[in-house]
Amino acid sequence: MVNTKGRRGFDEIIVSNCACQLGIERYSEPWDELTAPPLAEDVLHPPHFGLNTPGAPYISPWRSNLTALSQQCNLYFAAYQSRIHITAPRNIKQALPGKSDMVLVLPRSLEGHEILPAIDSDHPHAVNHIVIEKLGDHEVLLLGCDDGDVIAFYTHLIMEQFEQAARGHSDGVTPLCRVTPFFHENVKSSAWGLAIHPESRLIAVGSNRREVTVFVFGLTDPLTRLNKSPSAANSILFPDWDFPADSDEIPTRSATEGREENFRRTLSLCPNGHNIPSLTFGNDENGQARSVIAVDIHGNLWYLDIWSNNKQCRTSMYIDVPEHQRSWGWGVQVLNFDSFKATASPEEAFGTTSRVSKKLGLYEYGGTFDVSRTVRKAQAADPMVHSTSGLRFEGEEGDDVNNSYDEGPSEPIAVLETLADASDSDDDDAVTGTKAQEKMRIERAVLHQNGHARVRPAQAYVQTPNVVSEAKPNHSLFPHNSAILRTYKNDIELIPASDSLITTTCKNIVRQIHPFQDHFLQHNERLNMTLQIPELSLVIIGSQAGKVALVTLTACESEFFITKPVATFRVDYTVPFRSQFQDDIVPPFPLLGIAASPLPVDMGDAGKKRHSRRWRLILHYYDHSIFSYELSRGSPGVGLDIA
Repeated sequence: MVNTKGRRGFDEIIVSNCACQLGIERYSEPWDELTAPPLAEDVLHPPHFGLNTPGAPYISPWRSNLTALSQQCNLYFAAYQSRIHITAPRNIKQALPGKSDMVLVLPRSLEGHEILPAIDSDHPHAVNHIVIEKLGDHEVLLLGCDDGDVIAFYTHLIMEQFEQAARGHSDGVTPLCRVTPFFHENVKSSAWGLAIHPESRLIAVGSNRREVTVFVFGLTDPLTRLNKSPSAANSILFPDWDFPADSDEIPTRSATEGREENFRRTLSLCPNGHNIPSLTFGNDENGQARSVIAVDIHGNLWYLDIWSNNKQCRTSMYIDVPEHQRSWGWGVQVLNFDSFKATASPEEAFGTTSRVSKKLGLYEYGGTFDVSRTVRKAQAADPMVHSTSGLRFEGEEGDDVNNSYDEGPSEPIAVLETLADASDSDDDDAVTGTKAQEKMRIERAVLHQNGHARVRPAQAYVQTPNVVSEAKPNHSLFPHNSAILRTYKNDIELIPASDSLITTTCKNIVRQIHPFQDHFLQHNERLNMTLQIPELSLVIIGSQAGKVALVTLTACESEFFITKPVATFRVDYTVPFRSQFQDDIVPPFPLLGIAASPLPVDMGDAGKKRHSRRWRLILHYYDHSIFSYELSRGSPGVGLDIA
């Protein structure tokens, strides 16, 4: 374990216990001997591209994140077509044997049989995205499928059956998980964006119908439907609730009002909206869900009021770029200010080793701050170079994989100026304020309940259906005490709650030159995998092309600014590390998914005793190679107070 303070001037996230398993080494038995019974679709030709390791289950390409780790028990979930493979990671290296411990075959709704899938007509029920989060008091596994099915299981019931199977199976055949989903609905088109709100007990689903469906669970009725078959799950159990379209009242409900029974709420985008790959919830001042924050593939950011017809839109920062050059939107996260780590200097906040001058525009209104030039140092940083521990672990002596654990001006204004340090002449490590001519316009649009949009572009009006101009945007639907992270193809953007605060951007955060199968990997360049670990002040941003950025959320204290501190970020590392690429062990294939959770020894009551738990990060590639990392902090993060 190595901490590199001194080389870059700040404490990065601590990364240790780096390990990898090559996919070809994880499988030694034929796939048809591992699970039963087969599905009807198994006789069809498998997904293409030749990415399937012999003996391994078939992957479904061109999806979103298809892996997840439970936050409460030692279970790893990976989606292969319409099956979920469940495995308990072994030992401190998070080893995952090729043969899964249990397989869950997903039921299919009657409505799902009538829906035309978006990607693969031969495998219409294949999973597009999976997430794990608490719903009320219980953790759930939520899945969205290509035929529009949305299915949820309680992980504690899966764990109970997992433990029973571990005690009772000795014939070598992988047991089937027979837990019944407590939730099984259909959104009438391919389901992609998924979100769960634990306190308000809501599930939100973004689909290719260019709309968001919010499933609202009654606060007095039981959640579970374990006595009903999956086919009995239909829209009658979640009847539609619509706010009158011609009403001027906003809002008439809250997250806890009128919740005696289940209902569903459909939130449609305006004509300039598109398919929704990612979404999340925005809270009010009481921590209850107020809105759905969604990004569409055009990069538009939508604020959709759950309890009224009010909606707002912030357009892509690439709106003035020719359409063929635009970077599509792929991800969104709401980041509470409590998870931002206080820093002693702007250099530490932005991740630069050059000095940041205070002489220019600290009192100025708004602006955009670009930290792209710091990425080069982050990509070069490699704690494994200073570590004596080996990388490969399968077959090493004493390492049995079966052992377990014991709005503003017309141009963005430069808020800070970077001056090259006399001791560091590297121009690539500068933090710069963006200019209008850099094609970094920040447009903000406001859509009221009548469905008409109002926009203030940087210099020109946005020619979009139902869009007119307005002097200043309305932030009433912006999440309370939070900032918003939006991801594109290669770039990210941190949007503050107020126009008086700066927006931080980073271009090409993990973009790489692909030495092999270049064309194929380039088509997978999209930052469509995002996770956040608030207690570590960390956001994990993955590109499906194969690399992942470890981003620390930072707070630049108010002594550097006239009014308020600034919520921003820095890029600590990108993984796999440079040395892993140099060792030629990183597969030239896309990522199936990324997953993170506390280490098993830090789960539950044991973890509550630590001020900063240790976490594990698992990268899972199309060829079934596994890369794992342990993440921790030497000191706790400090919440950011922005009025």
